[in-house]
Amino acid sequence: MLRKIAFALVVGALLWIGVRAIVGAFASDEDRITARLEAACEGFGATRMNPILEFLAPTFVDETSGFRREDVRGAIASAFFGERDPETKAFPYRASVVPDSLVIQVARPAAETAEIAFKIRITDTRGGAERVAWEFGLRGTLTNAESGWQLVRATHDTASGSWKLR
Repeated sequence: MLRKIAFALVVGALLWIGVRAIVGAFASDEDRITARLEAACEGFGATRMNPILEFLAPTFVDETSGFRREDVRGAIASAFFGERDPETKAFPYRASVVPDSLVIQVARPAAETAEIAFKIRITDTRGGAERVAWEFGLRGTLTNAESGWQLVRATHDTASGSWKLR
């Protein structure tokens, strides 16, 4: 009986992975970019650096601040290790794309580059209340690398709050 259950679980997992691969293979470039951006936002809230770094090309530069990929990595790592909700001891920030702000224009027909514009809202959830710690607009260029779409260069402008998240 346990073997049948284990076999069914393995088959189910393989089927799920296969369906995801097929759906991913037929997804549009816009959907792939959106998925990578959403994964970076979710990674931020879950204190996972990899989804964020996967979205940024190794040569990434933010032209507004001069920050490069490693500078962004250091700033985020500092927040991950230094910021905690005093009550829950969890990382208190969540990132999300502001609804209806995402615009993606993939260069056709080659689909090797894309222009992107969106607003990111970083919310502080300390004490069970939510407040906007930083909201900023980002405009940038992505390239379709071997590992997927990555942000190569960007500019940003602060709408409210501060990058210091205070």
